[in-house]
Amino acid sequence: MLKRSSGLEVSGIVKEGRMRFTFGYNRKQYLEQEIENFAGCYMQKLTAIIQHCVEKESTELTPSNLSSKNISFEDLEALYQSLID
Repeated sequence: MLKRSSGLEVSGIVKEGRMRFTFGYNRKQYLEQEIENFAGCYMQKLTAIIQHCVEKESTELTPSNLSSKNISFEDLEALYQSLID
């Protein structure tokens, strides 16, 4: 058996157009019902994020969209504000 590096591990993959998750956990640390509740909340929040993104009418840049790895989100916001002002 593989030893976990943490008490809870969440892994996800997109396969055949569907996103699938596995939740691994330390059974000495968590009850099965706790993980089931966590997984349900996780999926609800993820669904809300996806819905928010789908409903966006415009694209938003993040630091990862830019070539500079050293730009912070705050720097990006300041740049954006200077462009729209």
